[in-house]
Parts: sequence; structure tokens; C-alpha cells
Amino acid sequence: MHSAVIVSVDGLLLYWTGLEHAGPVTKREEVAEHRAAIVSGMATLADEAARQDRAGAALRTLIEGEDGWLVLGRAGANSYLALSANKGADVGALGYQLSLLAGQLGGQLDAARRLSASRYQAPEEGSP
Repeated sequence: MHSAVIVSVDGLLLYWTGLEHAGPVTKREEVAEHRAAIVSGMATLADEAARQDRAGAALRTLIEGEDGWLVLGRAGANSYLALSANKGADVGALGYQLSLLAGQLGGQLDAARRLSASRYQAPEEGSP
């Protein structure tokens, strides 16, 4: 694996690592933001295609490029995790690792989203 990004369902970049091939850190951040938009769009398209085929929501999407792989999947209810690797990678192991990571991160990402949203709820009637 040479890079990973975690994005919200609406395309907001939450985390990235790797992307050393993109150059200096500022350039890598730009590439990560671009990758987040791509991953969000791909996941949305995969979900819609799966639903139209009556397969439910897409769990994983695999793209095979000439020189590598991109595997993305859900990480909780509101996020996606995408891993990229070179062509020589074991794509079965990559998918397995994505499933493990998504399972470990999904609950934490969903909980963090609930906690940040709860800070902005209007106070209940009668409370100070």
C-alpha cells in the first residue's frame, strides 16, 4: 500500500497518508484533497449502480490501473476509506486490509461525527 485517504460521504478530506510520489507536503495535501473528491464521487456512483442492480449499497469498489490498484469501501455510515497500491500488490490482501481498517475506524468516525454535531444542538426548552 502506498497511500490511504479517509473522506466523508460529501467529499470532505478527513485523513490522508502516503502520496510521497506527489512531491512536497503542500503538493501532497493538494493531491489528497483531489483524491477525496474522486473517492467520494466514485463511491456515490458505485452505490447508485449497486442499488439499480438491486445489490444494496456498494461495500467495496476496485479499480485496476495499468500500474496499480485503488480499493475503496465504506468506513462507517458517513465515511469512505480508499487504499492504493502498486500493481504487484496482492489485491485480495488489500481488500481484506481495507475491510479490517474500515471496521475498526467506522465506529470511531461515526461517533466523532455524532459528538461534534451534538455540540451544536439547540438547548432543550426550559434549560438555561
